[in-house]
Amino acid sequence: MFAAARQVIEAVATGTGREVASVTLACAEPSGDGVLAGYDVELASQQGPDERIRLFIDTATNPAAASEVGEAQNWTTVQNPVTREQVRVWRYPHDPALPALPATAFPDSARETAARFGAVGEGQLEMLAYRPGRRAVLRLAGPDGTLFFKVVRPGHAEPLHRIHEELGGGGVAVPRSRGWSEAGLVALERMPGLPADAHVPHTPEARLEFLGELQSLVASIGAAPVSRGARASLTTGLDWYLLRLHDLLPARRADIDGIAVSIRQALAEARPGPARTVHGDLHLGQIFVEPSARHGGGTSITGVVDIDTAGVGDLADDLGGLYAHAIVTALTHDLGGRAELRTATFELAELVRLAWGEFARTWAEPGGSGLVTDDPDLSIRSSAVALTHLLSHAFGAAVRGGVGLDALPDRILDFASALSKEPRR
Repeated sequence: MFAAARQVIEAVATGTGREVASVTLACAEPSGDGVLAGYDVELASQQGPDERIRLFIDTATNPAAASEVGEAQNWTTVQNPVTREQVRVWRYPHDPALPALPATAFPDSARETAARFGAVGEGQLEMLAYRPGRRAVLRLAGPDGTLFFKVVRPGHAEPLHRIHEELGGGGVAVPRSRGWSEAGLVALERMPGLPADAHVPHTPEARLEFLGELQSLVASIGAAPVSRGARASLTTGLDWYLLRLHDLLPARRADIDGIAVSIRQALAEARPGPARTVHGDLHLGQIFVEPSARHGGGTSITGVVDIDTAGVGDLADDLGGLYAHAIVTALTHDLGGRAELRTATFELAELVRLAWGEFARTWAEPGGSGLVTDDPDLSIRSSAVALTHLLSHAFGAAVRGGVGLDALPDRILDFASALSKEPRR
């Protein structure tokens, strides 16, 4: 991903008495005009034990501003030996854009932080998600309850707390926020249920019931009045993904470019839909359900989480992202030999896609009561969004790799290429 990464890491290690024994790319994602990549680094020392750390390198010429809130600077800049430009380097958890992360990344400090939000007692700390420079989600679970820490950039904490209050007050089942801090931390209570991607209904009847509940959830989100816009559509980052996919998968360049042409044509031709409240990053992992013991593995939706991206936007971003994520989940199950899960997830995804137009008729204007029916090109826009998400998933799969998943990027691109050639509906 970043050819000079080892040289930069060796420059950082100079003077520490340790040598860089190995460097392995762990993750990568967009950062301005560059790439923010994480590397697992093994440091060898003759004086002491070897050490494994994770270092992040941000090659953007305009990286996210380092916060002035919180701890003293724990990052440095090093010259990129290839471009001669400065790159920013830090060691987890000292993310310069997320100053609240160190206070939640270790058990003792996490318990102290939880106490400030009224949570007490011992607990097991677990990192659930981390997007460097953007956000982190940690769970502190103990006998007295569970608290989730959402770590964001300092200026995003209060709006995140507020969107939880607005959606919750509008009748959407979301986690209750216990409060926020200026350093960029929001404390959230546990959402009842389990992620739907691990509990997909097994029978056609149960999947139809789930679809009906999903449409009701989408409608309740759409009717909730909120005070901000949703996250920008992933389609705005299409060029970034194309550039990186060309480098990572040069043999698939023609297919990648063909998918991009289809996305651009669809976006140019499709009429915009009515503005409404959307989740902004909806997928089965964000939807919580209560599994049923009855035949068919039916579920009841209990709510939705990770609403950082929610606001007024385009329904196509939710529907396209939901579909693409389910398809990639199905392909992953297929490569793992989990045929039943693969079939159930794929058929649910296709059921959602066939019903894209129906979702428009279940939406209400934010703050109003009338049904929205005038969105004739919703399916076209949703398909363009889905294709963009599939490209982003192919990029992520190519970066991560994984045992038994080497074929995943090609499988995703094969599916996206076939989808891009279907007639627009």
